Amino acid sequence: MNKKIIGIFVCMLISIVVFPFSVSAGDENNPEFEDEKDDIIIFEEYYSYFLNKFFKSVDIISGWFFEESDSPDIIYISLKMGNLRLPRLFGIYAVVFVYNGTYYACGLRTHSKGDYFYELVGYIDGQGEHYKNLIGISSFDTESNIITWAVPKELIGNPQPGESIGSFYANAFLRTKDEQIIFDTPNILADRVYSTNHYTIQY
Repeated sequence: MNKKIIGIFVCMLISIVVFPFSVSAGDENNPEFEDEKDDIIIFEEYYSYFLNKFFKSVDIISGWFFEESDSPDIIYISLKMGNLRLPRLFGIYAVVFVYNGTYYACGLRTHSKGDYFYELVGYIDGQGEHYKNLIGISSFDTESNIITWAVPKELIGNPQPGESIGSFYANAFLRTKDEQIIFDTPNILADRVYSTNHYTIQY
């Protein structure tokens, strides 16, 4: 009996070594990246316990990528926040990742007035940020506190099954005026998270 148990255990170890696990489909319970709670900073430098309790709409919790077999040309990118709602200031949410040596980003800019809701997808190079304004590619769910982008793969280099995207970087900002998604500070409040994990394209 003990020999059988040992044999099974050895086989499991061999399978782990020979067939390493890679992230193939993330979800809220298995995200590609996670962040500490209540870690918002002020003016890119200072921390405030009080503001972290009242501005959870820019507190990143986690993020993940996934695909669906009935829409193989789309990759879904989700970002979970502490307490998602339309901010009174300009809210900026973005996820950046690398595919084939190029940085791509999807973003969302919001305002509490309701008529300010821009969705963008594009790439970043030495000349700056190059975005396309799109309509209807994202959901802003204040019940689940999750933002999800439905990104056409052709806009991010058209990754193929078995290829990976990774080196994730997500940010959430509050600003007093409209600016570009990734750069062009100042930010009143900000949260950022970095990850070296990778996601493997399925379809």
